[in-house]
Amino acid sequence: MFGTKEKGTPMETPTKPSLVNLIGEGTTIRGTIDADGDLRIAGYVIGNVRCKGKVIVAKGGKIEGDMHAEEADVAGNVSGQLNLSKKLSLRTGCEVEGDIFTKSLNIEDGAVFEGRCVMREATAKVNPITAKSTEAKAGSAG
Repeated sequence: MFGTKEKGTPMETPTKPSLVNLIGEGTTIRGTIDADGDLRIAGYVIGNVRCKGKVIVAKGGKIEGDMHAEEADVAGNVSGQLNLSKKLSLRTGCEVEGDIFTKSLNIEDGAVFEGRCVMREATAKVNPITAKSTEAKAGSAG
């Protein structure tokens, strides 16, 4: 009645389920977080965050530590270095204090950012101390 699949036809299933981890409001975590899937932080993290997917820092969420991920969407507060291989979005009302290393950056009106920003391809190696690319130029010595 509701489905149009013929009898005996198997339903398609996703090859890899989407992993979403949640740190809820009122939760404080101290230490390093390693996540294979996406991570949504509405609580408080004191420590570094390493994520193979996207990190979402919700309004009211806070990270005190460095972040390494493919993408991040920040509506809360982050104090530390942000290293994104793809994209960073800073939403209205967020506060970010620290250096940013990303391929793509979107900053909405009303977002607060204090630090340096280096935009580069994900394959380039960047020295966070000097914020200069250490990728060798063709034909240069050294």
